Amino acid sequence: MLKRVSEGNLLGDVVDIQVKKSFWWTVKKIMNPPIYATLASIPLALIPFLKQYVFCESGAILADNVFSALVTVGKTASPLICVLLGQILVKDTLQQLI
Repeated sequence: MLKRVSEGNLLGDVVDIQVKKSFWWTVKKIMNPPIYATLASIPLALIPFLKQYVFCESGAILADNVFSALVTVGKTASPLICVLLGQILVKDTLQQLI
């Protein structure tokens, strides 16, 4: 893939240079985090041993670290939402009183 790039020199002249972009540059430009996650999850879903090693067994890699953190976040989400809603209601009530 050739791309035209304008480059100025010391005299102020603008020169068009054709730059060839590599295949890997194009792939990097297309890729984003969800695509990386999808590509990483395909082998985990297709190979049963990897799925058990990472997710399901008692000594699984993500069972103790990530899943316990998600459980903690899930337990605190409801009280935090209530606190935030209460704060918004108090702010609105105070503005109406003034």
